[in-house]
Order: sequence, then structure tokens, then C-alpha cells
Amino acid sequence: LIRVSNDTARRILSRELRKAIGLYYLLWGTYPIVIATFYAAAFEFSEVYYCLIQFNVFSIPMIYIITMAIATVYVFLTYRFYITAHRVYRSPIITNRRRRSGLTWTVIYTVAIIVYLIVIASLTKSNNDYDNIIAYMLTLAFAVSVVLNNAYLFKSSVVKARYYDYLANASFLILFPLSFMYYFGDYILSLIWIYAGARSLLEVISGG
Repeated sequence: LIRVSNDTARRILSRELRKAIGLYYLLWGTYPIVIATFYAAAFEFSEVYYCLIQFNVFSIPMIYIITMAIATVYVFLTYRFYITAHRVYRSPIITNRRRRSGLTWTVIYTVAIIVYLIVIASLTKSNNDYDNIIAYMLTLAFAVSVVLNNAYLFKSSVVKARYYDYLANASFLILFPLSFMYYFGDYILSLIWIYAGARSLLEVISGG
């Protein structure tokens, strides 16, 4: 009876974590589209675009501040995703994943994302090639850290990595740094992550 109960609880936890991962993929899959829509709308009204570029706050153009504000909303929602994952890993069923440091790591990782966005916004507004190289290296390092952090979710037997998980993370590792030089990388990455998110949610719905 206890074994059956544990198996049932593990399946529930697995579906909960898979659902959170699916929402995480869908969330960041829409980010490039939202940012592109914002820039397109601002550019459509040239006077507004000019004001956003010219008006600076602490030497940062207003258009970058709005972009960071949008990103902050996404980071907050990502934080909620990590809270869900943390609760799953703290379950007594997952004895090998009960670590008090999990929530602390979530906070540190969330702060690191915000700091990264601020630094990148400061560097990319510069025409200095050296600053652009630093920004690219930070972007590459950030991509590696995200993929490693995502891989941590699949270390236990709570949720199994599917082909679309590998596809999402491999594409992020390749296309996210590439999008720093070629904007189309963002849109391809967006489509892949939306696909991975949809497949994850379909797995939950089908009870897989």
C-alpha cells in the first residue's frame, strides 16, 4: 500500500514539474515576440521611438529601461517556476533532493538574470568593439549557465528528459549567443521553445 501511494505521489509530482517546465518554455518562447512587437510599435511612431532613444535615465536610454522592465516580469514568472520546482524537490518522496540550499540558489539565480540584463543593456548601447565582445562572452556564459541549470531538473527520476527538452536546450546554447549578432536567431529559438512548451503540456494532459 505504501509503495502504491509513493508511486502515485511520484506521478503527481512528475506531472506538476513537467507542467512547470512546459510553462517555462512557453514563457520564454514568447519573450522575443513580445520584445519585437514593442520595438515595432515604437518604431511605427517615429516621434515616440526618438523620445525613447533620446531620453536617458542614469545614462541608459528609456527604450532599454522599458525592455528591462518587460524582462523583469518574465524573470519574476521564472522565479515562480523555480519555486514550484523547489517544492517538488523538497518532497519527502524525493529524499535525495531535499536540500535547504535550493531556495537560496533560486534567489541567487534570479538576481543573476536581472544583473545580466542590466549589464548587457549598458554594454550593447556602446559602439565600442571591446564592449561588444564582452557582451557576447557574457551572453555565451549565460547560455551555458541556463542549460546547466535546466539539466539539473532532469537529474532525478521525477521527470524524464524528452527529445524536445534536448532540442530546447541545445537550440538555446547555439541560437541565443548567435542572436546577439543575427536577430533571426531569436525567432527560431522562440518557435523551438514554444514547441517544447506545447509538447510538455500535451504530455501532462495525456497523462504521459
